[in-house]
Amino acid sequence: MSTLTKLPKELYDLQAFNAFDEKRDFHVGAARACSWLCQLAYETDDPGMVGEILAAWGLGLPKGGIIAKSVATPLPIARTEAFLAAKDGVGFLSFAGTDPIVLEDWITDFRIRSSPDGVAEGFSIAAESVLPEIGELLRAIRCRALVVTGHSLGGALAVLAATSLRRAGFPVTSVYTFGMPRAGGEAFQRSYNALVGGVTYRLVHGADIVPSVPPSGLGFRHVGRVLHCPSWGKCDPSALASDPGSDEPLFLPQVVEGVRTTLLRPLGAGSLVTGAFRSVAALLRPNRHSRRNDRIGRLIDGLPPAIRDHLPDAYINTVT
Repeated sequence: MSTLTKLPKELYDLQAFNAFDEKRDFHVGAARACSWLCQLAYETDDPGMVGEILAAWGLGLPKGGIIAKSVATPLPIARTEAFLAAKDGVGFLSFAGTDPIVLEDWITDFRIRSSPDGVAEGFSIAAESVLPEIGELLRAIRCRALVVTGHSLGGALAVLAATSLRRAGFPVTSVYTFGMPRAGGEAFQRSYNALVGGVTYRLVHGADIVPSVPPSGLGFRHVGRVLHCPSWGKCDPSALASDPGSDEPLFLPQVVEGVRTTLLRPLGAGSLVTGAFRSVAALLRPNRHSRRNDRIGRLIDGLPPAIRDHLPDAYINTVT
């Protein structure tokens, strides 16, 4: 992962779980805790840091609780990365997503198909690579409730894991996703929503482009209950969809083309000059949103809204 999805240890909120409430319906305190779990999932290459932050939150990390498997899929994920932690009999399973540096290639390339089970090509492979290991860990810790969460493509892996684990008899009680793409087609949507759709809370922040892809026009559908959060505002729990039927947000080709033009255009003399001015402007501009007060934070805030609104810290902000 690049520094775009990571945070220095000192910027983690050690009170992230103070308002956690084990409820079966949406709770902002639980959403806040899950947003931080998603952020921490991007740090699995530093097990010491993961364990230290979890301990500060009062969570235990079982032996083998950090999971990483290399996968070969059409997705921009080299490895499936997740961790399982527990607190007071509640298990927390968190999936990392993908690096924004490579994400643009995927959101502008829709040569993607559904597998026979209705799941988007690649997601099944990525999720199934770690499910046996997760099952063994869950049997060992014997949790009475399980919260599953994920950001970006990790959100899609979270819903696949949730449905598989529930069918296997594990006590999945809630699923929180942040900036999740569509994970499957209509068949998957129907089966998922019938099983855990009512306790799946799908947060969409501002202009985040990732929840709009893959396009529904290609047969893909969202699952769970959507909650739209205003760009850099706070989410309103009363706006949570009452039923898991919404397929919003819509795919807008012009937005994808804007991302392509801004981030993927081959570099020529003109674009080099434009890019240089954009980078300098980002460095000089006051740091409006990023938790980082350094050069990286200012560069992050210089990203197009469709990508900037997708980063994990944007979702942390909306539930804090």
